[in-house]
Amino acid sequence: MNHPLFNAFFESGFVSQGIMIILLLLSISAWTIIIEKFILFKKLKDDGTKFLAYFHLHLSQNAEKIAQHGDDSLLKKLYINGIKEYAQFRKTSQIPIQTTHIRDIENSLKRTIAQESQRLGKNMIILATSANASPLLGLLGTVYGLLIAFNEMGIMGSASIEVVSPGISQALVTTVLGLFVAIPSAVGYNYLLNTIKNLLLDMENFMSEFLSLIEKGLFE
Repeated sequence: MNHPLFNAFFESGFVSQGIMIILLLLSISAWTIIIEKFILFKKLKDDGTKFLAYFHLHLSQNAEKIAQHGDDSLLKKLYINGIKEYAQFRKTSQIPIQTTHIRDIENSLKRTIAQESQRLGKNMIILATSANASPLLGLLGTVYGLLIAFNEMGIMGSASIEVVSPGISQALVTTVLGLFVAIPSAVGYNYLLNTIKNLLLDMENFMSEFLSLIEKGLFE
């Protein structure tokens, strides 16, 4: 295939080829993570919206029926955890729920949020690394390629365009590849990180609402 990128790869030395292969692997990993998490986060957001609507619509019904609602949202996990903690309290005490008991339930819900935060952020470090390291790898390949080009120029004893252009072309390709990898990785990382923050904020808001309802005795 007669394309500058392919030509540069096959005409480059082992060092430049190694850098290009690393950049290719980073690109594949980054795009895989971006696509997978985009699909997952969209589903979690949609399921959360549906569960919240169902929750508000059926507040007067049995708590267990709400917990059986079909989606697999983060809010449902939070709700189930909260109901279990509340049910456990009710098994061991007949007195009205106190502030200390609500604080215990809140701590349990916060642990659930922390666990989900860790799960949502899985592999995000790969995107951050790809966004930060790819331009540097591209620059390394460029500097190394230019070094080879000037070395060839010294050996040939000529600075004509025919002598230096192949080496410079191969050197610049790594910079281009580095930017091709870094730009979508950086954009994807920032977008996904913001989405994670919004999902966790939804969980925190639901936790506050749930605790307020318990305090008011709705699930008595």
